[in-house]
Amino acid sequence: MKRPVLRALAFCTLVMGAGWLPATAVLAATKAEKTRRATEMVAEALEQEILGEDSRRTELLNSALDQAPNHAAAFWHSGFVWLYGQWLKYCEVPAFVAKDRRLAAYRQAREKYPQTVEGRMELAKWCGRRKLFEQQRAHLSEVLQIDPDHTEARRLLHYRRVGGVWLTEEEISRAEVRAKQAVAALRQWKPRLLKIHNDLADHSRRRREIGTDRLLSIDDPAAIIAMEAVLSTSNEKTALLVIEVLEKMADQEASVALARQALFSGWESVRVAAAEKLKSRDLHSYVPELLSVMVAPVQSRAQLYATPSGRLTYRHAFYREGQDQRAVA
Repeated sequence: MKRPVLRALAFCTLVMGAGWLPATAVLAATKAEKTRRATEMVAEALEQEILGEDSRRTELLNSALDQAPNHAAAFWHSGFVWLYGQWLKYCEVPAFVAKDRRLAAYRQAREKYPQTVEGRMELAKWCGRRKLFEQQRAHLSEVLQIDPDHTEARRLLHYRRVGGVWLTEEEISRAEVRAKQAVAALRQWKPRLLKIHNDLADHSRRRREIGTDRLLSIDDPAAIIAMEAVLSTSNEKTALLVIEVLEKMADQEASVALARQALFSGWESVRVAAAEKLKSRDLHSYVPELLSVMVAPVQSRAQLYATPSGRLTYRHAFYREGQDQRAVA
């Protein structure tokens, strides 16, 4: 083949390639736009449902599926369920499931195991061996309802015990990220806040004013941990200044910090000030954190009993219950 022909072919290839890439991008953009419109239609359909406009709701959901034929939310709100890699109308599920020999065997086996910790564990293992993982998870969850501290059930559900609390791998990963961020923030802010602390404690009125201005000008949530560590336990006046700084921050970290001060500050005026600032905050920004640290009052139980050898034994147990665990001493 002659060189001019080769150059012509190369030129055509480049032109075709250059034309194909934008076309692919256009298709991707078109698909994304259709998905976005379908999502908006589903949201509008739910609003129509609240208003009692069922026919309009159905019309919008059908239009959403026309826009994006695989839109999960549109299918779900249209009465479909995802089963074995496809969307099925809810009324089709019983007939479809009846053909599954594994589920038929499962229904028979389920009746043979007692509703005890041991029975549910055995049934969960039976499901696991047959790759019925959703059923296995359901029965492991039943075990935890009876015995929240069941080690094997927690292990099979991929929990790990950390500091006496069972956590998922995802929760552990998030906690590790937060811990690293906290260490970095403390390293960054602690020297600056120590300088402010020294200014606030100085005999010179001018330096105290400078320290106050510097503290009140802080608006970075990354400084919160260091502020609590360095300043909130220093003295009552400084702790109240920290409350003012936290009030100006809209971040969730500031809400949680205010909640901590409202509960744990050593000064009543600080606790009251922090509680007042929380009144204007979204409850969801700090209440879950509060619930996670709440525990029931310590209770005790004493027993006196005779051992087989005839000796009298006195047993006194102290226990309390939190959101995620029960502690006994």
